[in-house]
This record gives sequence, structure tokens and C-alpha cells, in this order.
Amino acid sequence: MIRLYVILSCSLLFLLPSCVPSHPLCYGAVAEGMDGQKLALATDQAAVLEEQSPLRAEKSDLAVVYIGGFLSWVRGYSRLMYDVLPPICANTDLAKKYPNEARGFYYWEAGDGNLFSHDTKLIVNDIQAWRNVNPKSPLIIVGHSYGGSAAMDIARQLPSNQGGAIAIATLDPVSRRGSSKPRESAESVNYWVNAYIKRRFSILEIVPCFGGPWNHCPKANVNLSFSGREADFSRKHRHRHCFPLPMFVEREQADQASSTVEYLRQWLSSQPKK
Repeated sequence: MIRLYVILSCSLLFLLPSCVPSHPLCYGAVAEGMDGQKLALATDQAAVLEEQSPLRAEKSDLAVVYIGGFLSWVRGYSRLMYDVLPPICANTDLAKKYPNEARGFYYWEAGDGNLFSHDTKLIVNDIQAWRNVNPKSPLIIVGHSYGGSAAMDIARQLPSNQGGAIAIATLDPVSRRGSSKPRESAESVNYWVNAYIKRRFSILEIVPCFGGPWNHCPKANVNLSFSGREADFSRKHRHRHCFPLPMFVEREQADQASSTVEYLRQWLSSQPKK
């Protein structure tokens, strides 16, 4: 029954794309992004459906690892976010403190293609290899949907008494398997920003119901909620689970102080210079 539910839902992703209202940060539009920069997003989704981009164990000041959600290898929106975003400290005062940013992208099931049985050992091994080379450099893991719970599972496998500080950003996280611990932070995590969709209103929002959306997480340092039902009058659009980029670069309300990426930058600015 569960597999039938998954198959039917996956079919909806392909048969009903027109049911999702165009989002200015998702469908070939040019929108205001990080630091007022304009992010021109490709309309050809196939152009971003590439393989994983493993984190390399090279000397760097900071590492940012993006982990895609369920079916990100088909629809490509998580990979799109990784491809279009500049380094997290670009065009800020932090660029002097962290001039060399290492980056990586993985699928939530670590690329093994098995939706029902998988592990994150490949990602953990790559991250630990990078930390061995950069023992004092901070690490940021950004996970969307199932990638959010994968990010926290990965953090649980990293030693809390070794390496630099760790921050996690979860974008509408969903429990990905029985061993996930919804809404609980890993011991190794020093800072956690959780952005989630509230008041869902879309046929495609059944996807996060497979494992259960985390929604508000009491253990997170920051919770940002975005409406999936009412459009923000200043932005003229609603937010969707399958589009992680707006939850990363936009503020909870257009007139509020900080977005997910801005909170991460504030955390980075508080870290001691290595």
C-alpha cells in the first residue's frame, strides 16, 4: 500500500506540474536573491540534473554541503539551488574571513538510487575527510525535505569533540526513515536554523507526508515559517515544499530582519578566527 502511494505521488510530480503556481525563484524568472544580487535561474531543468558533486578534502576556510530531498534527482530543484547560489559569504564582510569556501552536493539517499534502503556513509566519510584536513574550519550542512533529516543523521555520525563548529539548515525537513529522530538536534550541532511550510495547500504537498514533516522544531535555534496557503502580499506568491531556494534566501516575512542564509552568516561572524 505504501509503495502504491509513493508511485501515485511520483506520477503526480510529472503529470500535474501545471498545478503549481509559478514561483519567481523557480521558473526561469530573475529574482532578488542573496544580498540583492539577481539570480537568473535556468528554465531548462535538465541542464542541472547532474551527478553529485562530492566535497573534496582540500584546504579551505569553510565548507557548505547541500543535500537534496526526495526525487531531487528527477526534478532537480535542490541541485538548481546549489548551482545558482554564489558562495555563502560572497559580497559580504565575511568574504575576508572565509575567502576559500569548499562546497558539495549530494542526493538524500547518497546517490545509491534505492529509495527504501540506503545510508549516508559516503557523505559522512567525505565530510570527515574534509574535517581531517581542516580541523578548525566551520561546516554548514543545508538539507531539504528528506535531505533535512539526512543532514541531521549525518551530524549524529560526526564526533562532537573533534573538528570545527557545525551549523545545520533544514528546509521543510521530513523524516526519511524509521531511525530518523524528528525535531531533535544532533550532539555535534552548534547551531540550527529550521525553515518550514505551514498551512500547506497543494496536491504536491502530499510528498512530505510520507515520513512526516517536522514543522516547528523546539530544539532549533531559529524557526522560520512560510505560508503555503496565503500569498505574502509583498511577494505575491505562496511557498511550496518542492522549491527549497525561496526558503533559503527569503525572509519569513518580507519586512523581517533575517532569512535562513542571513542567520547562517550571523553565526559564521560569531565564530572565532582560526
